[in-house]
Amino acid sequence: GNLRMLGSVPAEQNHASVLAHLGKGARWDIWEQLKYLCQRHQHHCALEARAESNVTVLSHRFKSSFDDELADKDVNAKECLSSFAYGMWYKSVQQCDMLQIMLHIDTNSFNTWPVNESFDDNVHIILSIGERCKYRYRIDVDVQCNHELKVDSRFKLKYWSYRWLTRKQFNIRHLDLMCFPIGNMTQLNIREDFNRVMVIMRILQTMICKIVH
Repeated sequence: GNLRMLGSVPAEQNHASVLAHLGKGARWDIWEQLKYLCQRHQHHCALEARAESNVTVLSHRFKSSFDDELADKDVNAKECLSSFAYGMWYKSVQQCDMLQIMLHIDTNSFNTWPVNESFDDNVHIILSIGERCKYRYRIDVDVQCNHELKVDSRFKLKYWSYRWLTRKQFNIRHLDLMCFPIGNMTQLNIREDFNRVMVIMRILQTMICKIVH
């Protein structure tokens, strides 16, 4: 999903973040630029690790406001999704009460549309069995939307983009992309990685100086 944005959302966010951290401009050598970028990365990793720890603690203390079987699904969603993504899940579950549904056996599909309205093929959602919802918001954001939850109320983690997962769930499902080993996200590891990068930068600085002179 492109989050309803034009262009690359991560690229624009990263560019804006770098500008906010480094300032509007400076005359630095290459190695100094790399140093400040690494310091920025270290700062972000520390903030992310702290936020992840808070989310983990809160998820263990979490008690769902829903009842019975839906409460178990809600707890599962809280443990697997980031705080923002859980907000989208919670909102979608609530919106299910404002939808009605009808199964068409001849077409193997469900019609979903708001209550107190008549179904319109050109406006409302037709969800084929075994397929994802084609609602534009669902595609743009890449989540489990209220139409899918109306058909099947189970929380399905595979329906959520990796950007919405907690770090723990992200690491479990994307070992090739994870930033930290599972269960080892301490500030010490971040500092050790930063120190190794600084050593490499000093070597690069020495090589650049020799080339220039």
